[in-house]
Amino acid sequence: MFNEKYAIASLVFVIATGIGVAVLSSNPISKPVVSDARETWERHTPDISDLDEALDSKDVKRAKEILKKLPIHKEWLWDEYLLRAAKLGDKELIRLVCKQGTNPSLALFDITTAQEGETLLKLGADMNYMDESMFVDTPVGWFVSRNDVPMVKWFLQHGANPNCQTGRRVPLLAYAKWLRRTMISTPASGQASYNYSMDAIIALIKKYGGKE
Repeated sequence: MFNEKYAIASLVFVIATGIGVAVLSSNPISKPVVSDARETWERHTPDISDLDEALDSKDVKRAKEILKKLPIHKEWLWDEYLLRAAKLGDKELIRLVCKQGTNPSLALFDITTAQEGETLLKLGADMNYMDESMFVDTPVGWFVSRNDVPMVKWFLQHGANPNCQTGRRVPLLAYAKWLRRTMISTPASGQASYNYSMDAIIALIKKYGGKE
């Protein structure tokens, strides 16, 4: 009797397990759905590492060879690569990165020199581009928040709107004044130099027609 009950219980367990496996295998939620495009891209992930190494070592020839093999993948963060290509100054390399669908305007937020900015402008970057992906701001507003006098001056000299709306939804001049007041109310080391720089930025915005 015991053996018979054991055999029946074992049979029920096997049947139940089989049904459970069948349900799980037929349930689309239970297994990841990976698109063909993503699978294709993931096969090229090692090439991205090689591309990083080539750009870091300024091996333009190798970087171009890798880019020519890569499939188009617009979701990748190509803006960073565009800026790195711009620093190297090779036109074909820049073109190959742009082919991936990058946005030269977005790369303006990461420039460190006027030369990089001028390269991006030649690629069609919009000086007054409004980035709404992670925060709402324009390139010049971003550099005001970073207290970067030379870059703010460069943007204003090259057509940045001195009355653009910033991340706080206020005009650029009002934003700069707010930053200065905030710094005064929260004393910290380097405050004097910060206030001096922000005063210079406020003067630049006014010079180019900025109003509150």
